[in-house]
Amino acid sequence: MPHSINIATAMYGFRELGAEIVPYHFIDEIEEKIGPEDIVLDYIEQCQWVFKEFGHPTYMDCYLEILKPFLKRKIWRDTINGFYSNEKKRLAGYFIKPVKDKAFTWKIIRNTADLIACGSSMEDYEILVSEPICISRGTVLKDILSTFGKRLNTKKKNTPRECWI
Repeated sequence: MPHSINIATAMYGFRELGAEIVPYHFIDEIEEKIGPEDIVLDYIEQCQWVFKEFGHPTYMDCYLEILKPFLKRKIWRDTINGFYSNEKKRLAGYFIKPVKDKAFTWKIIRNTADLIACGSSMEDYEILVSEPICISRGTVLKDILSTFGKRLNTKKKNTPRECWI
């Protein structure tokens, strides 16, 4: 049984792609069984452990150049205190996300009250700030397919050997 709705949704998607689903309860149970070609669905800490185990970075400092055309908005760095002190930013409807993993949940800020629980008296968190955009259903997928469609291969033979959940 999946731990969360997000894991359940991912599990369903991988099952639809033809991946073998292998349930587990604790990461120690699969530590010796997984390989670099496997996909592990779990909480962030466990997934970061798996990434490190196979030499993959667990944090990307910025968006990859190849993805920037799909962003369709300006993204920049600020600090939570700098953002808070600028009334124009606070009222603009910007999306903010902490650079530090799990410092707080991302939010769209439309007023001062939206900043509750985004700060710390001990640290002025660095944040990514994004202009607001309107995403209609399917827009992003259409953009990606029009750019990468010829290179995407969705045949079941190219799915991961196993999907650990």
